[in-house]
Amino acid sequence: MDFEEYAAKPLLAAAGIAVPDSALAATAAEAADVAARIGPCVVKAQVPTGKRGKAGGIKLAATPDEARAAAEAIIGMTIGIHTVEKVLVEAQVDIGTEYYAAVMNDQASKGPLIMFSTEGGMDIEEVAADHPDKLVRLPVDIREGVTGAAIDEMLTPLGLGDRQAATSAALEKLYQVYAENDGELVEINPLVVTGAGDIVALDCKFTLEDSGSVRHGELREKAAPEKLTALEEQAQAAGLKYIDLDGDVGILANGAGLTMTTMDMRPVLRRAAGELSRDRRRGLHARQAGARTRHGKPEDQEPAGEFLRGLCPHRRDGRGHRQRLARLEARSSGLLLDSRHRRCGGGRHGARPAGHGALRQNG
Repeated sequence: MDFEEYAAKPLLAAAGIAVPDSALAATAAEAADVAARIGPCVVKAQVPTGKRGKAGGIKLAATPDEARAAAEAIIGMTIGIHTVEKVLVEAQVDIGTEYYAAVMNDQASKGPLIMFSTEGGMDIEEVAADHPDKLVRLPVDIREGVTGAAIDEMLTPLGLGDRQAATSAALEKLYQVYAENDGELVEINPLVVTGAGDIVALDCKFTLEDSGSVRHGELREKAAPEKLTALEEQAQAAGLKYIDLDGDVGILANGAGLTMTTMDMRPVLRRAAGELSRDRRRGLHARQAGARTRHGKPEDQEPAGEFLRGLCPHRRDGRGHRQRLARLEARSSGLLLDSRHRRCGGGRHGARPAGHGALRQNG
């Protein structure tokens, strides 16, 4: 779950990381009112994506009238796949130095990773490619957590001088935000040192780990609405997690490992699906893991019934498959293809399917 800047920054403030005075505005008039209160400001588009500045979604304003004009220009614009519906009006800060700071899930170390760079305000990918000596990393053993001493050791090669102590403290607090809120990513870019020497977060990107969101009900409600296709909305209403992809055949699977393995097979499966109609989804490739289960009880697949209606599922055999097949046939107008690739609906679909999307039941 991704959070827009206005919803992510309170997490930083709660951990003791300074953020500028700001307020959310849904109209140009509201933006002008906020600017009248806080003075020279920055008007920022609130969308859960990066590169807002390059898209024209961040503008400086010295007066309320300028803030009004900036908001009028930004609200309604499209950034990536998102339409801007509100802006954050934030007090300007006297920027001395810009840093990059983040804590994220790291596949390589299979745990949290703290990243810091003296090249803030830039895409971190560019920093890694062009200035690798200015980017440091600290893998963290999640069982032990992180210590100030370990962060200090990570920062020492960068030569921060008298700014290192405050920077180290900010990174320790940032890890606290990540750990206490089941974060998948918490990123500040830029984290600045002001002319007065204060450490202030001028931006924040936060992603809440989906599986951990059940422990954070109030926080979860503040996440940015997920951009769903019509099919994804239909699946969500049925209590299912569906990811809409290209192709002709859907994949219904339980278990993340099985799902990902099936998705990896999509190029091969797609080549085998030449007989499938190209004007709409015609098949469903259903896979379930059975090493420690009986492929689930038939009634467990009830929520999929309405979503499957009109589709042409391709079935795999397994323990309990006859009961599941009968249940799904009753819920999907009988349009099922058996393991011998018999007719499904009115057409012949004898090939194995290519992946269209991934569908799995929540929980």
